[in-house]
Order: sequence, then structure tokens, then C-alpha cells
Amino acid sequence: MKPATRENGYATDTGDRVWARDVETTIAKIVLRMEKHAKTAAAAQSAVVSAFSTLMAYLREQKVNNLQTAMVQLHDRSGPSVSPPPESGRYSAINRVSFEVPVGQCGLILDGAVESGATRIECVSFRATSEANGAARENAITDALNDAKREANITTAALGLKLGSAMKVILTDTFEPETRVRLGGSLGMGLFAEKVRARVSMTFELA
Repeated sequence: MKPATRENGYATDTGDRVWARDVETTIAKIVLRMEKHAKTAAAAQSAVVSAFSTLMAYLREQKVNNLQTAMVQLHDRSGPSVSPPPESGRYSAINRVSFEVPVGQCGLILDGAVESGATRIECVSFRATSEANGAARENAITDALNDAKREANITTAALGLKLGSAMKVILTDTFEPETRVRLGGSLGMGLFAEKVRARVSMTFELA
């Protein structure tokens, strides 16, 4: 709370409050990796394309959302420090796919994806829906506004004055990043939340 001051010829008081609201994350974004090795680059690429088609068929059958694929990457696994070339093959071919599913289906979808040929779960992240974030933002702003006005009322009452109309309102709000779990972490479904913060600074005329 800032002390009462004069602004543009008016006696003023300012209330400044921050409110934060947790938003339950209900959507999981998953990134899977498919990798195959072979003695030639062409054979490695052919193997990963064939296996990847099985994985994609499974994901489409599950009706996952925002299904996206990347370009196949080829790598030469031999080099000065690797001689002779790995027994599984000199070349590796890698492809990735990302998609979104409800958090409650995440575990089952991952199990099925691994059975369908995914060789690595690269990343799982969680987010809230835009509707949930919007509702939390509105609530945080309302709470911050009410608190700022309540705080200004307390100060002006202590000075024997009355709070007049609001002359200026400054609002800032932010969202914290989505929760992310990388390979080797614990998924802990349903334990994650995004956070929306609203900061309000209100300047009131004093009666």
C-alpha cells in the first residue's frame, strides 16, 4: 500500500495487490521417438518408415489430438572413436511424433505406443485448457481488484477519510509455463497445475 498522495489536484490513495490461482492441467502432450539401425542409410530409413507407419496407425485409431510428425533424420554412427561400426548397423534413422490426449488416458496410450514400436518417450508435458485458464484469470483479477480496494479503504479510514471513485487501474497478468516431465521422471498424473497471476494497482480519489 502506498501512502495517500496528491495527483492532478486530487488527494489519492493506491491499492496494489497480487492474486494467484492454480489451474488443473487436464491435457497431456507427448513426444515419442522411433529409431532403427541398419548397415546402410537406405535400409535404416526404410526400416524406420515401415515401423513408424504401425505406430501412426495405432495413434490414429486412438483418435489422439494434434498429431504431428517430423522429418526422418539419418545419422552415421561410426567415427574415429567407434571402430569397427556398431554390430546393429552403421546408420541410424530417427523419426518423432507428438500428440495430445486427456491426462486420464496418458498411461494407456503410452503403453500401447511402446507396444506399437515407439523406442523412447522423449517428453510428456501437461497443460490446462484455454477455457480453464480464462476462468482462472477472471477470478484472479476479481480477487486482486477487491483486495486492492479493501486495502485502500483500510488506509483511508485510518486517516479519517472516505474512498472516492477509482481514477486509474493498472492490470498485469501472467501464466507460468506448463509442467514438463522428461524421460526418467515420475508422471504423477493429476498432480500438476499451471498458475495464473493477476496484479492490480488502483488509484482512488479521496473524499
